[in-house]
Amino acid sequence: MLFSHAGSLVEVDLKSGHMKPVGRPRFHALADMAVCERRYQRNGQAVLKQISRQLIDPILGAPEAFFAPLVRVVTHPFLRRDGSWCSQHGYDQASQIFAALAPGPEPQRVPPPEASVQLRSLLETFSFQDLSSLAYALALCIRPLVQERIQGPSPETVITANAKDSGKTYLANCALLLSTGKRPLLIPPGSSPAEATYKADSVLQHQPPAVLYDNVATGATMGGAERHAMLTATESITVRAVGTSGTRVEPRLVIFIATLNQADFDDEHARRSVLIQLGPRRATYELPDLEAHIRAHSGWFTSALMSVVQDWLDAGAPRAPQRLSSFDQWSDVLGGIICHTWPDLADHWLSPRQRPIPALDRDWAALFSSWATSNPVALRPAQILAEVREGDLLALLELVGHRGPSSQQARLGRELAALAASGRPVGGWLLRRRRSGNNSFYYLEGKEVPDVR
Repeated sequence: MLFSHAGSLVEVDLKSGHMKPVGRPRFHALADMAVCERRYQRNGQAVLKQISRQLIDPILGAPEAFFAPLVRVVTHPFLRRDGSWCSQHGYDQASQIFAALAPGPEPQRVPPPEASVQLRSLLETFSFQDLSSLAYALALCIRPLVQERIQGPSPETVITANAKDSGKTYLANCALLLSTGKRPLLIPPGSSPAEATYKADSVLQHQPPAVLYDNVATGATMGGAERHAMLTATESITVRAVGTSGTRVEPRLVIFIATLNQADFDDEHARRSVLIQLGPRRATYELPDLEAHIRAHSGWFTSALMSVVQDWLDAGAPRAPQRLSSFDQWSDVLGGIICHTWPDLADHWLSPRQRPIPALDRDWAALFSSWATSNPVALRPAQILAEVREGDLLALLELVGHRGPSSQQARLGRELAALAASGRPVGGWLLRRRRSGNNSFYYLEGKEVPDVR
């Protein structure tokens, strides 16, 4: 089946559940088969007559004039923007999405209490460090079904642990299997910003349900400014058309997931992410093979997820008490579902204390904590620089640069002044500035204020 997608001609691969670009040779072959006009040679042998290339080649230049628009292909039921469900195989004209659903009866609603208990019980097989992590994991399971309802950007889900073999990738696979029946598309992070950008552009052209950047090393490039733009894009984003020098506009519906140990976040990435923290992997799971269990009962789990969402809709689609800045619709929809279905998780949804912490903020917090216990007095930038060096705070050392001491003191002084002027608490401490002639002194005020980002 042929469709128009982002100015190009594509066909739906029902086996993989992906869309594939249709080039000139493939289009010619499909056109010849569609016409099915035969001619006969003198020996009586029939050959397929080729349709005029001059007649059909202009179609490739403007496929939107001849074929229905296609936003993406999904392998699961989904909630339309108007609150109705698409649960039948085929092209959905209202959403311009092709639902490549497996044959079988339509999902039957599971009682919401049973669905909530069973879904939570399955995920609690993993060793979550806190209830915020459990809430974000449940949201990751539900998100593919309500992605069309979220009319705005969605943050990246980062799964981290302090030890290897904690089940990070396994959790990502199980979460997507529950709703889509497929694992996320696994791609390694780029070794350079250019490579990471190329990978991201290539991924968006195929519009998979989810992408997993697996085992990102500390300090590895995860896409830089363009990847940040993908996470905060609303309806679409302009990307490079891979293999050409041009660009194309792609819908921004892909779910981004990353797994890593001992995460280091820059400020821009931290505010675009929610964090799932796992503890050491348990010796045995309650179910020996979670993926096999999910696949064997895929119909039930799909129904359970739909029942949870429908129960939220029937209740009037209540919103969550907290919103993540720049991701209001994501917060309202998924936060509303989580807080309505599992009320004990409401206080932990978007808890400021469980937000990803940039490496720089972590160093500031460590500096302030050490400073408050060892030197509870006002200090000058030169004295604070000595504390930074003694604490081997790498992010702060990188911030002040590697030039001479006077240059480092001047840079640190500017950063201290900016932080004090912002009034932003870090690690529960507020930095204050006091002038004495031409000198600036800094001191701390302890205040139990969460670090709201």
